[in-house]
Amino acid sequence: MRTAIIIPLLAALPTLLAAPRPLRLARDDDDYDYEDGKDYSTTTYDDKTYSSTDYESYTETYDDKWKTYTASSYEPTLTIGPESPSATEVREPNPVIAADLLERIIDAPTVVDRFTIIFNETRDNQDLLVFDFNPGANPAIIPGRGGQAVGSNKKNFPILTNLGVSTTVGFLNPCGLNTPHTHPRASEQLTVVTPVACPVRSGFILENGFTMEFATNLTQYESTVFPQGSIHYQFNDNCEPAVFVAALSSDDPGVSSIAQNFFALDGDIVDSALGFPFEISGLNIEDFRAIIPRPFAIAVTECLDRCGIKY
Repeated sequence: MRTAIIIPLLAALPTLLAAPRPLRLARDDDDYDYEDGKDYSTTTYDDKTYSSTDYESYTETYDDKWKTYTASSYEPTLTIGPESPSATEVREPNPVIAADLLERIIDAPTVVDRFTIIFNETRDNQDLLVFDFNPGANPAIIPGRGGQAVGSNKKNFPILTNLGVSTTVGFLNPCGLNTPHTHPRASEQLTVVTPVACPVRSGFILENGFTMEFATNLTQYESTVFPQGSIHYQFNDNCEPAVFVAALSSDDPGVSSIAQNFFALDGDIVDSALGFPFEISGLNIEDFRAIIPRPFAIAVTECLDRCGIKY
């Protein structure tokens, strides 16, 4: 009986293996099925537009997981919108607000007066209404090896005046660290907005008397909070860039980088604070100052080695 069943199945096996099968690809946690022979040059699934011209050319190598194909690195292009630039795109720089206009906006006696000035100044353009966080639109900001931050405030975006809010967008390179810092005039809510293979690590310490670190691991669209004045950081433990958006509770939040500003103090004071004469010699304070990186640095040797980044 078993032989009677097995022999026909073996005979049909070559036909079954030769039959065309739909290509199955995976992006993040979402699976997409594609019918064989269909044109996918511009196809929309789940409101996301994907582009592919020759999907049949990919090698069918199975890996026993939900990513059923490890073909030659097929990566569908997620189209966000025609006006969505990449972070490296060259952009028209944000306008420099004239000093007299900025003074008139900030010193306006009432909110109505302030917005009347802004309205009159934006009849022919939207310079005072739109702020571009793309690094290409902010060429004056010098990035560190670990990335950079672009922030709006009442000086470069004066419509924020007295609204009690501002925003910073952080562009973290692979293994990039936004070094420990504080915001003297604002609390912060930070959200990771890009997909990340490993969570973006962050943490803060509040103040003397409570020096336990609050540590978090953030994936895409997850958020955390840094109280006003707390020492905090963000670290991208990935071999790909990551982007975060931070909302701050002031139109002029300020930032003070802990290591950089600490070593800017008088050498004798720094030496004493670090435990003179046992921890550090006053003779090499200048050496320490010279090697402290910019606020966005590269960090954690395990990440650097994993990603092949020289240090």
